[in-house]
Formats: sequence, C-alpha cells, structure tokens
Amino acid sequence: MQHHGAVTRGRQGGLLLLVAVIQVVGIRTGGATPSRVGAAVASAAGLGQVLLLLRLRRRPVPCAAGVIGLYAVQVAAVDVVLPATCCLALWWLATGEPDRVRALRATAVGVASTLLVIVAGELLHPGPGASAAFGALVVVVALAALLRRSEQARLAAVRAEGAVAERLRIARDLHDLAGHGLSAVAVQSSTARLALDAGDQAAARRALDAVESSSRAALKEMRELLTVLRDPEETGSAPLPGLADVPALVDGLIAGGVEVRSSVTSQPVPPAVQLTAYRVVQEALTNAVRHARGSAVDVDVHVEGEELLIAVVSDGAAAPPREGASGVEGMRTRVAAAGGELHAGPTDRGWRVEVTLPMAGR
Repeated sequence: MQHHGAVTRGRQGGLLLLVAVIQVVGIRTGGATPSRVGAAVASAAGLGQVLLLLRLRRRPVPCAAGVIGLYAVQVAAVDVVLPATCCLALWWLATGEPDRVRALRATAVGVASTLLVIVAGELLHPGPGASAAFGALVVVVALAALLRRSEQARLAAVRAEGAVAERLRIARDLHDLAGHGLSAVAVQSSTARLALDAGDQAAARRALDAVESSSRAALKEMRELLTVLRDPEETGSAPLPGLADVPALVDGLIAGGVEVRSSVTSQPVPPAVQLTAYRVVQEALTNAVRHARGSAVDVDVHVEGEELLIAVVSDGAAAPPREGASGVEGMRTRVAAAGGELHAGPTDRGWRVEVTLPMAGR
C-alpha cells in the first residue's frame, strides 16, 4: 500500500510539473506578443494556479475557484491560453469532492466559469486563437471526470453489497455453528451427568470425550470463520465443511445419547452445494435436539437427477420450532441463495425439514 501511495504521489507530482510548464511557458497562442508586464503577470498567475492545485485535494471547491480566477487574470494579461490547470482542477474537483451533489454543482459552475473566461478572452484579444478547441477540451475533461466518479460509485456499491452479503453469510454460519455446538455439548453433558449418577464410568467417559470433540470442532471452525473476517484473502485456505462431515455431526449426537439414523450420498456434489447441505443438516439437527429432546432423528441426503434432496425428520411429540426463533428462516434464506427450496412443518409425530438444491447451484 505504501509503494502504491508513493507511485500515485509521484505521478501527481509529474503531472503538476507538466501543467506548470504548459501554463507558465505557453502563455501565447498565436495572438499579439504580450508586453513584459503582461507576460510577468501571466507567469505569476500561472504559478499561482499550480500552487493552488497543490492544496486542491484538501479544499477542492475553494482551490478550484481560485485556479479559475487566476486563469482569468492570465487570459486578461496576455491571451486565451491552454486551460491545463483548469482542466486538472475540474478533474480533481469532480472526482475528489466527498459530497456527490456538491461535486456535481461545483463542476458545472467551474465549467461554465472557465468557458466564460475563454469567451471573454477571445473578445478581449481577437485573433487566430484556439478558443473553441480549448472550450471543448474543458467540457470533455469535466464530463469524463463525472463519468469516472459515477463508475467509481457503482463499483463501490457493488463491493458494499458483496461485503454485506458476505457478512450475512458468516453470521448465518456462526449462528449454525454456535447453535449446533452448544446443543450438542448440552446433550452430551447431560448424558455424562446421568451416567455418573448411575455409576457408569465408561458411558460418562464416552460422553465427555464427545463433549471435548464437539467443542474442539466448533472452535476450529469458528477460528476459520474469524480468520475470513480479519483477512478476506484467507478465504479458501481452509477446507469448507461438506457432506463428508455430516457423519461427524451425527456421531457427536449419538455419543450424547441421541438416536440418529443417517444416509448420505457418496455421489459427487459441487462444493458450494455441499456447504449449503451441511449447514441445513446442522441446523435441522440442532432444532431437533433443542425442541424434541429424546426423539429419534432420521437424516437422508441423496441425489435425484440434477438435484440434491435433503430430509431431516424428528420423531417426537415436542412443540415444533417457531419460524423466526429456530433458524428456519436462516435455512430458508441460505437455501434460496443457492437456488433451492425449503419446506418445514409438523408431521403426525414430529417435525420435518425437506430441501431441494439444484446441483448446478446459482
């Protein structure tokens, strides 16, 4: 970043030097030879314009106005000269003024003022000058600067939209991760306590091992997500969870005493679709454990044609999860982003989540 800033400053310095040479040395455009006093005034006005350009980045509007004013002095002293400083001032004004509306208004006023100076100079010093070409140059530069600002604003909006979408995705991942991890630890800890009360040391140890394994896995995945937040360039350095990790979710719950039956396809599935499927199964299992504790859960993930079908069914009489509070809406948003459909609702004996994901994604 420091190298890029140094290069940018170097380019600006070279540009200012070139403008200074054009504005101070090229004070004649083919008209009558200026007097010594006129040439001195024009040169001083040209230097003043360059000095104002040095501060234009900090105070765009006042400095641009000063540049155009000194350009008027220069034109009055000698003739209509190339408005190099005015073009540069208008460019930096249009692209650098933070307030978009103010930049647009100030640029329009600056263009009109510069054109007025050129017309007045042509009337004051009639001759074979290039006033029309100079005026056209000013207009073209201003329009190009406003177009560049508009494009920069569009790209910034696209980047902001992408950043918001990424934050929402990470927030959903953290929600799923934390919810499942805490639910699994709660179930496994309860199993360990009951085993200890019953004097079954072996069962208690297995449950505590499951607590440790679930905690380590949750912490590992959380660190990976936080790494992405700290440094977006790290995205993709760690493997994302997929269908191959679903058995680990199931085993963790089984170790905690939850009856889970699962069937997961071994057919190739795109990584992005696998990630969505994994998160859906993770959240559905969390809901089943949280809202229908003690019930059996069936998980089925299989490919049918060009679609991946997911079904998570809890066989319990507990109250079904509410739409907003249980993560169902989060699953629906995640599935919709992948181009799929989700249906969740009660069955005769429990709760069912069904998801259809296109293999091609979106």
